Amino acid sequence: MTRTWIPFVLVVLALLVGCDPGAPGSGDDSEQMVTIPAEQARTLELDEWGLEGDDELGELADLALLPGGGVALLDRLAAVVLVFGPQGREVTRIGGLGEGPGEFTPQGLSTVVATDATLVVPDIQLQRVTRFTLEGQLLDSEDLAAAAGPEGGVFGVGWQAHPQGGLVLLELSPRGQQVLRFLDGELESLHTFDLPPPEPNQILPPSPVWAMDPEARLLVGRTDRAEVSLIAREGDDPIWTARWPDREGTELSSQEEEHLEELVAESAQARGMPPVSVTLPGEAPILAGALAHPEGGVWVQRARPVSEMGLSALQVGGTEGFGGQIWDVLDSQGRGVEAVRLPLGFLPRSFGPAEAGGQSCLYGILEDDVGIRTARRVCPQEGR
Repeated sequence: MTRTWIPFVLVVLALLVGCDPGAPGSGDDSEQMVTIPAEQARTLELDEWGLEGDDELGELADLALLPGGGVALLDRLAAVVLVFGPQGREVTRIGGLGEGPGEFTPQGLSTVVATDATLVVPDIQLQRVTRFTLEGQLLDSEDLAAAAGPEGGVFGVGWQAHPQGGLVLLELSPRGQQVLRFLDGELESLHTFDLPPPEPNQILPPSPVWAMDPEARLLVGRTDRAEVSLIAREGDDPIWTARWPDREGTELSSQEEEHLEELVAESAQARGMPPVSVTLPGEAPILAGALAHPEGGVWVQRARPVSEMGLSALQVGGTEGFGGQIWDVLDSQGRGVEAVRLPLGFLPRSFGPAEAGGQSCLYGILEDDVGIRTARRVCPQEGR
């Protein structure tokens, strides 16, 4: 590790990462090698789909696909969820700024989740999960702090619907980083990540890579390792493990370290923060994220080169800023099918239902050069 005195960027990272030895074994009989060169990645393009007026939102943070073809958008700045019908026009708004029933705090919002009959909005600041009907009627809310018990509140990211009911999330806490299921007011641990002890104020720290498939199985990995595994339950041997033998970690160059220092200094200057000691990563991230495909298999995101990272790479509690444009498409056995290159600035969220005669489209958020975000999609016609 390299330690240097540069300005502070966000918050101390030491409380947000932990270590636990409960990672699954290697599963030698089901290992797959993924060796698709980046130059062979198939380029995917945006289609004409979009929503009317979404370019006027304060801060588009997330989207969720609704039954029947509608879409819900989370405007974090306004603390509202906007519901759009199948024709792409807004039909209702949910929530608003505040701490009363059905209201939210912007600093607590990151995700909106849709189920077959409800819209669910976790608010980490208020430590509660609020449910609405798809038409926007307030149903109820559940207390996250009560679910956590005497250990304290829940800092969760990456919330999504669990295929068998309730929600699934990645919790970041001093106890470690783990995937939890939130159901009927209780939290259940599904997997605890094996991560190294934190370094003070570490940037680009080793972080979880995970996704849950339609059968409630977990794909798990780490940003600093060139492998992912599919597991059925915590403690079980992997169903399969996919490895990238040509993508082992590499030490940062002096130019890459300088680039990170410049990013940290830029962020700190914008916030008027004083300099503190931070820890630069020893190696560049390898992976950044994963998505489960509704018809089986997974997409695994490669990390972008450190020299191409922007301020979003310094965000605490997430790896979206690590991610590059190239994703490896793996089949249901963990074998590499192809690599795809997503449009620049496209932040994928989830796959939608298969189009007539085609495949599932990938929906997400497109951020342009000036930071305006809109809901867009790509619809692959080959591979999976």
